[in-house]
Amino acid sequence: DMLTASQNNVYPFIRHALGDAVGAEQNHRAALAHAESMADAALAASVRNNLSELLLQTGRFDEAYDGFSASAQLAERHGLAQEQARALAGLGECHAHAEEWEPARLRLSAAAEILGDSTGPEAERVRALLYAVPAEHAD
Repeated sequence: DMLTASQNNVYPFIRHALGDAVGAEQNHRAALAHAESMADAALAASVRNNLSELLLQTGRFDEAYDGFSASAQLAERHGLAQEQARALAGLGECHAHAEEWEPARLRLSAAAEILGDSTGPEAERVRALLYAVPAEHAD
């Protein structure tokens, strides 16, 4: 079962890289259903974040936001700091796409705080996104 869930979590990336976003989404949704049926919170949060990232990349911002919100809540409930940070970063990206700079900054700052002094790619991505959020200007 774990091998199947792991494969279902990898196949969507291959399909998306090959230009099959619809197939990738179907694979992500199947992997999510599988993770939830196994009551595996860590896998479910990871797959939900992956699905939400795909939705974000394909311009489906409202759906991505809902997915990241659900993942952030699940990750927080189960103490999954890395997945919570990924979800918060995704929420920040959704706000940035809507040019909602203050909420974007708040979500990205929360993700950066969780990641602390980490030096991995996710931490670097969050810091870069946070740096790219325009400063608010007082009128």
